[in-house]
Amino acid sequence: MIFYLPGERAQYGSKAAIVADFKRDREKLVDSVLEDYLTTARESGEKRHYNRLGVASAQFGRYSQAEKAFNTALSLDRNYLDPRINLGNVYYLRQEFQQALKYYHGAEDILLDGGRKNSSLYFTVLLNISKTYYELENYDKATEYYETLVEDELSPVIMLTEPQNYGQYKSTITMSGVVEDSSTTPGDNQGRVSTLSYEVQGHYLLSGEIPFAADGQFGPVDIDATGLSGREVIVISAEDWNGNISEEEIILDEDTSGPMIDIPDNYSQYTNQVTISGTIANSQSDSTITEVRSITWEVISDPTLTETLTFDVSGDGTFTATPPPAATIKYYAPNDFDFTVNTVLLKDTQYIKVTAEDWNGHTTDILRTITDGKTGPYIEVSSPNNGESYHSTVTITGIVQNGQSDTGRDSVEFLTCALFASGGDEGTITFTDPLAPTFAPDDGTITFNIFTNAFSITLSTTTPVTINDDYLRISIWAEDKTGKTTTKTIDLVKSGGPSLSINSPVPYTTTVSITGTVKSWDGALNAAEIDTLTYSLGAVVDQPLAFDAAGNIAASLTTSTLSGDQTLTIKATDDDGNLSQVSFSLTDGIDPQLVITAPVDNDSYDMSVNITATVRSNPGITGVCDIDSVSYQIGIIQGTLTYNTSGVINETIDLNSLSGTQTLTITAEDKKTPTPNESEVSVELEK
Repeated sequence: MIFYLPGERAQYGSKAAIVADFKRDREKLVDSVLEDYLTTARESGEKRHYNRLGVASAQFGRYSQAEKAFNTALSLDRNYLDPRINLGNVYYLRQEFQQALKYYHGAEDILLDGGRKNSSLYFTVLLNISKTYYELENYDKATEYYETLVEDELSPVIMLTEPQNYGQYKSTITMSGVVEDSSTTPGDNQGRVSTLSYEVQGHYLLSGEIPFAADGQFGPVDIDATGLSGREVIVISAEDWNGNISEEEIILDEDTSGPMIDIPDNYSQYTNQVTISGTIANSQSDSTITEVRSITWEVISDPTLTETLTFDVSGDGTFTATPPPAATIKYYAPNDFDFTVNTVLLKDTQYIKVTAEDWNGHTTDILRTITDGKTGPYIEVSSPNNGESYHSTVTITGIVQNGQSDTGRDSVEFLTCALFASGGDEGTITFTDPLAPTFAPDDGTITFNIFTNAFSITLSTTTPVTINDDYLRISIWAEDKTGKTTTKTIDLVKSGGPSLSINSPVPYTTTVSITGTVKSWDGALNAAEIDTLTYSLGAVVDQPLAFDAAGNIAASLTTSTLSGDQTLTIKATDDDGNLSQVSFSLTDGIDPQLVITAPVDNDSYDMSVNITATVRSNPGITGVCDIDSVSYQIGIIQGTLTYNTSGVINETIDLNSLSGTQTLTITAEDKKTPTPNESEVSVELEK
């Protein structure tokens, strides 16, 4: 399309033709736009789309199309106010004022019946009615309706209960109060207030509507102030239905103080850990924790010793604390917290800083001083005891741990046991948690139970040097990871030799039984350090005698070649060469052997009888060394018989005074006292 300046002649047609073409094109464009609205309305069949079609048609001056569309919307819902008012507007624009009043008054009635007298739409309808009466030159009616609209010229009144002007804010600004329309009658505090809103100056995103109740009460309404700083101004605006506006400005300054944190100053000493407790709150005057974002503790000398407890608000408005995994710091609602510091590697004076931070990044620090109260690991020795004997080896048993009541072992660096002698044996356990302990030497002489903290270290008094002192001192010491040590000493005496306990043997016969015990020393539990155990009896000298590991002795010795009193000697030596021995006197418990060869039973006798026999000390030997006497008796005749060194008896006894059947009894006795052993043999003789 070509345009021209006023006063020039058009080169391609008259001015009227150009205007006609423009109007024709415009109408086509309008037809296209309205066709889209019509299509949408028909397809949806919804009243709101027909109302939109009517509004668009009226805007383009298509009043007939608009009237048709508004009537269609009303046919779908007779109480639909928007098309009813819009129909009045169409008739007003077409200057059909009576028809317009019909629809305006109809809308007025619906609003009154619905209790919407205070709505903005009601006042719009009243304004339209006043204008229509004015066009009809009914000025009384026009004035009546107009005065209804303009009678309220006073702005609403805003009365804040919080926050106070020139007060302070932290992460949240809370607003509460009352809004009143000054034109209303007493008791109707809302009056004709239409909107109540707020805005933080310079922060357009921090704005919004404030809901209020029928009595004008509003709040609490919270404003997120975490992005604010310094001095801020909040503008609260209220508008009534007649457009009267009032504003209230509140000036607030940022509260730059951090949360209130309190920790008693009663943590004077530490050992392997220290637990610190305290309280947390928004401030001294506000015991809630809504402003607390986190609590952090740290050891000034060791930045790795630190933990942070983060607070968060849940959906129901309650605050919860989230510690890191495996953290010691804990929160106990409503205001308590505590944490435990692992001080195993710390020494000397230490400073612990606790920091509380609010949601605006303001912090409060508190510093606590603790001093080193470590005394070294705890050692308890169960054996040996002071004054006990030492032998070729000494086994030290006991427990080692952090402290007497602290059964942990994380602070213990090593434990060493040593013989307090030049070049004496020693053993060391090194703790490398979380790895298993290591031993030096690692030859089985050292053990450690990681569950009970029990140790056993066996030291030698013969290697690498031989110790034969009358007194031996054992030194046991443990060191923690900060160099603090604990030492125990045990004084032992040289062993007096093995302990022998032998039950007294009974008189011997062909054997003698030996029972009892042999121990490494007096009070020892076994015979681990016994080197030799021997016996001597008769011609047998220092022959081995068997015993078990516990030291029990149960032996039977052959004595069939012995006779008379004998001495039994038992000797025990330990690994150090110490000797212990016991001796017993044994008596013979065997009757002599007596064998008569003549006479025999039922032999006859005359004036005499010849006796031939043999006698021995006991049946197992040849000899009469233990024979004291051999006697005979027959009737009233008695006497002794002689025998040679081989025990042969050959003797005739006179029986002239005897007659009839007689019993000959021969008795052999040995030298055992006080009651000798004896053997007796009898035969029957006939005259």
